[in-house]
Amino acid sequence: MCFNFFKKKPTPQPTPFDLGPILQEDGWWIDDLLIGNIPEMARGVERLPLDGKYWIPGLEDCLKIIEWDFIDRKQYLIDRFDCDDFAAAFFAQVRTSYFVNNVALVIDWSSGHAYNLIFTSEGKLILFEPQSDKYWDINDHNFADPYALKRAQIII
Repeated sequence: MCFNFFKKKPTPQPTPFDLGPILQEDGWWIDDLLIGNIPEMARGVERLPLDGKYWIPGLEDCLKIIEWDFIDRKQYLIDRFDCDDFAAAFFAQVRTSYFVNNVALVIDWSSGHAYNLIFTSEGKLILFEPQSDKYWDINDHNFADPYALKRAQIII
């Protein structure tokens, strides 16, 4: 449980665009979307919840965020700034820049890789590779390495 010791209002940093309508949902909505789209959710994949409520922009805004983000321009450094750092940086950047928490950090033990999942207000689940800014709908995914999602933790 987090305690609000500081009671400081967040000060948004300038971003190149404002988000459109934002859907507010609870963790059950997130769970339903994961269970409906990831075959191994019942066995080898678990969600580690960070929040009770989620603020979720639409697909168009999510794609704008991907275009805007700069994480893919960082240099890959083995064991210093590698896949988990790229994924964690994108995860944090979206939260701190737009005050939405619709991006998950995926630690995929089955493929030895880390990446992100993006939830959209339309109920879409986007698999996102923050090292290259490549993304695709989870329904178009073949669950093969490096995004196997057979034994993984989804932090959101």
